[in-house]
Formats: sequence, C-alpha cells, structure tokens
Amino acid sequence: MSPLLLMLALDARQALDAGDAAWMAGDRGQARASWKVAAEAEDPAVRAMAELRLLRVSGNLGWMVHGPRVDRALADCPADDAWCDLAEAELELTLRDLGLGGDLDHVHRMLTRAEARLPEATEAARRWEAAG
Repeated sequence: MSPLLLMLALDARQALDAGDAAWMAGDRGQARASWKVAAEAEDPAVRAMAELRLLRVSGNLGWMVHGPRVDRALADCPADDAWCDLAEAELELTLRDLGLGGDLDHVHRMLTRAEARLPEATEAARRWEAAG
C-alpha cells in the first residue's frame, strides 16, 4: 500500500502498530512506510516512537536524521501524558539496545507513571525492558 493510501486508511497510532506488525512479519518496506506515516502525526508521542523505530532500522547516519526529530517530538509532549511517558521509556530502551547507555531507572519511572492509564501498552514496554 502506498504511504498516501496508508495515511488515509489509518490514524497515526494505527500506522505505528501496522509498521510494528509488518516488521514482525518480515515486510520491512511496509514497516518503514507505516512508520514514516506515523512520524508525521500531530501526537508528539507517536512521532517520537515512529522516529525511534526508523532510527533502529536506519544506517549509520540515523542519529543525525532521527535523533533531533525524537528530541523535538519529546519536547512537544505535554506534562503527565502517559503516551509521552512510554515514548521517553522507549528512547532509553533504544539507547540501551544500541549500546549508548540508557537510564533504566528512568524507564522504570516512566512505565510506572503510564501504567494506570495504559496497562496493556505499559506491559508490552516492560517485556521489552526485561528482554535487555
């Protein structure tokens, strides 16, 4: 499906999820297309998470492109937004996975804050945290 048709068919969070599903199914091109759609979202948490996924699959220059976009999206996050808490946790987990540090105490704090409002999404993030 073309990115334009995908954008018309899905909201941004659905595009993020569709990219994840495509990636797990081995459809790398569709995954990237979906994440690029999600990266254009109005929701800063969705933008940040989409850019983090694109960063993970980009080449050596990925940080130069996606890093500042992640930072801008997280800076746009409203205080006490559960999805933004998850995006911050994902940033730290990405840093850890790429061998660039990652503050697991911060991950735990962000997941604890998000847990009451987003239990399923938080549980998925906790599994990712434990896998590292």
